[in-house]
Amino acid sequence: MERIDKLMYHAILLFVIGGLFGYFFETLEQLVKTGKIVNRQGLWFSVFKPIYGIGLILLTILLFKLKDKNIFIIFIAGVIIGATFEYIASLFQEYVFHTKSWDYSKMSANLDGRINLLYSFAWGILSLAWVKLGLPLYNKLFNFMYSNIYSKTFCIIILAFLIFDITFTCIITKRYSDRKRGIQASSNLDKYLDKYYKNSVFEKKFPNMKIKT
Repeated sequence: MERIDKLMYHAILLFVIGGLFGYFFETLEQLVKTGKIVNRQGLWFSVFKPIYGIGLILLTILLFKLKDKNIFIIFIAGVIIGATFEYIASLFQEYVFHTKSWDYSKMSANLDGRINLLYSFAWGILSLAWVKLGLPLYNKLFNFMYSNIYSKTFCIIILAFLIFDITFTCIITKRYSDRKRGIQASSNLDKYLDKYYKNSVFEKKFPNMKIKT
């Protein structure tokens, strides 16, 4: 029971760390590229980027046993894990929501526009930095929070909020996609979303999301 309990808290904390990192990383990237601050939040009510949160959980699980290996091995493993995950995530988003949040088709060395060599190398570098520098600090943070009842309570509150935020974001994204593809409202929920969460509202929140026809 304690093992399951710890795994749950690990998942929550890693998702939050990864999600926050993703938001600041992409915001800074856009600032450097365009000179403008572009909204890069990943959920409707919060800035967490789920792909980075889930990605960090996967990297931690799969790379933990490699933490004492040669840095080249960790880098290559990070490239493979990150690129594979990013490709699958792109397929999932397109299949379920008919949308895409990134497209590398105009960049060299890309695969179906879902992944490319440059960002795959970025996964490798981030993986190496996380395993060698981040994990030791993370373990100290986790041990502190896990032994503190107030921190554990806060984690449960965060989990409840994330479940709500992710669920709402999925529902509103699906309805936005349906509207853009000409699918009429078929329920009271659809009509409510059409009235209060119009396309202009959605596109202001997620300016980089495109419909995949």
